[in-house]
This record gives sequence, C-alpha cells and structure tokens, in this order.
Amino acid sequence: MPEEPEAALTIILERADIRLNFIERARAAARLPLARAMLRALMDNPDVRRNQRAFREFMKAINFNGAGQMFEALRPDQVERLVKFCLDEAGNTTVATADTAPA
Repeated sequence: MPEEPEAALTIILERADIRLNFIERARAAARLPLARAMLRALMDNPDVRRNQRAFREFMKAINFNGAGQMFEALRPDQVERLVKFCLDEAGNTTVATADTAPA
C-alpha cells in the first residue's frame, strides 16, 4: 500500500468499520490506486478514521463519486484529488448532520 505498510495495516485493523469496508468493498480495495489514496487519506485524517459517522460518509462519497472510474488509467494526483473531494464531502455531511441534529 502506501510507503509505510505497517502503518497501513495498523489503520486497516484499527476499527471494525475500516476492516469491513476493505473486505466487503473488495472492488475498492483491489483497485490499487484507489486503495493507496484512501489509506493515505485515512493516515492524514485521524478524525475521519476515529469517527464512525465521518468514516461512513467518506466511504459513501467514495462509492458515489468513484463509480465507473477507471482508477488504473488516472494519474495518482487525479485519484488523490477525487479522494480529497470525498473527504471534504464527508466532512460537510457530518457537519451538516451535527448542525441539524436536535439539541
């Protein structure tokens, strides 16, 4: 995976949600460019990793925005940009949900 395989494994094993998403969504994890970008994003964003709602929104955004993409044909910076967009989208959804939750 990323340049630090032990760190990637630690992230994958950190939470059941993360493990299950890499196992259940084998299409995403098997696509090396996407899996690398997702792991880098999770390494760089511990809040998304640790917050169940944020992580799930991130995965939903990956599924929605990545559908039909030929990740192997994209440059690494294009995949990184897509994953960053998904992180931002997940963060906005999480914030919007928190803002509209009853007090």
